[in-house]
Amino acid sequence: MFPDVGLNKTNIDQPVKKALVMQPNQTIFCRNCKYYYITWDPGKPHGCRAMNFKSRQPPSLVVRRNSGTECLRYTPKNDPNDREG
Repeated sequence: MFPDVGLNKTNIDQPVKKALVMQPNQTIFCRNCKYYYITWDPGKPHGCRAMNFKSRQPPSLVVRRNSGTECLRYTPKNDPNDREG
Protein backbone atom coordinates (compact mmCIF):
# COMPACT_ATOMS: atom_id res chain seq x y z
CA MET A 1 0.00 0.00 0.00
CA PHE A 2 2.57 2.60 1.14
CA PRO A 3 6.18 2.60 0.00
CA ASP A 4 8.71 1.48 2.56
CA VAL A 5 10.83 4.52 3.37
CA GLY A 6 12.63 2.94 6.29
CA LEU A 7 10.64 4.57 9.06
CA ASN A 8 9.76 1.24 10.63
CA LYS A 9 13.36 0.14 10.95
CA THR A 10 15.42 1.08 13.98
CA ASN A 11 19.13 0.99 13.37
CA ILE A 12 21.24 1.72 16.42
CA ASP A 13 24.98 2.00 15.97
CA GLN A 14 26.82 -0.82 17.71
CA PRO A 15 28.83 1.42 20.13
CA VAL A 16 25.67 3.24 21.21
CA LYS A 17 23.78 -0.03 21.66
CA LYS A 18 26.68 -1.44 23.67
CA ALA A 19 26.78 1.65 25.88
CA LEU A 20 23.05 1.38 26.56
CA VAL A 21 23.38 -2.25 27.53
CA MET A 22 26.46 -1.73 29.71
CA GLN A 23 24.95 1.14 31.69
CA PRO A 24 24.41 -0.05 35.27
CA ASN A 25 21.00 0.43 36.79
CA GLN A 26 21.35 2.94 39.56
CA THR A 27 18.66 2.82 42.17
CA ILE A 28 17.42 6.29 42.95
CA PHE A 29 15.76 6.80 46.31
CA CYS A 30 13.38 9.72 46.01
CA ARG A 31 13.41 10.33 49.75
CA ASN A 32 17.04 11.45 49.41
CA CYS A 33 16.19 13.97 46.67
CA LYS A 34 15.60 17.64 47.42
CA TYR A 35 12.59 17.73 45.05
CA TYR A 36 10.70 14.89 46.75
CA TYR A 37 7.82 15.66 49.09
CA ILE A 38 5.01 13.80 50.81
CA THR A 39 1.57 15.05 49.80
CA TRP A 40 -1.65 15.29 51.77
CA ASP A 41 -3.47 13.32 49.07
CA PRO A 42 -4.05 9.76 50.39
CA GLY A 43 -4.41 8.41 46.84
CA LYS A 44 -1.14 9.99 45.64
CA PRO A 45 1.22 10.30 48.61
CA HIS A 46 4.47 10.86 46.64
CA GLY A 47 5.29 14.13 44.93
CA CYS A 48 8.10 15.58 42.82
CA ARG A 49 8.57 19.35 42.67
CA ALA A 50 11.07 19.15 39.80
CA MET A 51 8.60 17.48 37.44
CA ASN A 52 5.48 18.80 39.11
CA PHE A 53 3.45 15.62 39.61
CA LYS A 54 2.06 13.35 42.33
CA SER A 55 1.71 9.58 42.19
CA ARG A 56 0.95 6.44 44.16
CA GLN A 57 4.49 5.16 43.60
CA PRO A 58 7.78 6.97 44.20
CA PRO A 59 8.43 9.37 41.31
CA SER A 60 11.66 7.63 40.27
CA LEU A 61 9.72 4.43 39.54
CA VAL A 62 7.15 6.33 37.49
CA VAL A 63 9.89 8.04 35.48
CA ARG A 64 11.72 4.75 34.86
CA ARG A 65 8.51 3.01 33.79
CA ASN A 66 7.47 5.78 31.39
CA SER A 67 10.82 6.81 29.90
CA GLY A 68 12.99 3.73 30.35
CA THR A 69 15.76 5.80 31.97
CA GLU A 70 16.58 6.89 35.48
CA CYS A 71 15.42 10.26 36.76
CA LEU A 72 17.62 13.04 35.39
CA ARG A 73 16.43 15.60 37.95
CA TYR A 74 17.65 13.70 41.02
CA THR A 75 19.62 16.01 43.32
CA PRO A 76 20.75 14.85 46.76
CA LYS A 77 19.39 16.92 49.65
CA ASN A 78 22.84 17.77 51.02
CA ASP A 79 24.51 18.66 47.72
CA PRO A 80 27.33 21.18 48.39
CA ASN A 81 27.10 22.49 44.80
CA ASP A 82 23.49 23.53 45.34
CA ARG A 83 23.26 27.28 45.88
CA GLU A 84 19.46 27.40 45.77
CA GLY A 85 18.60 26.26 49.28
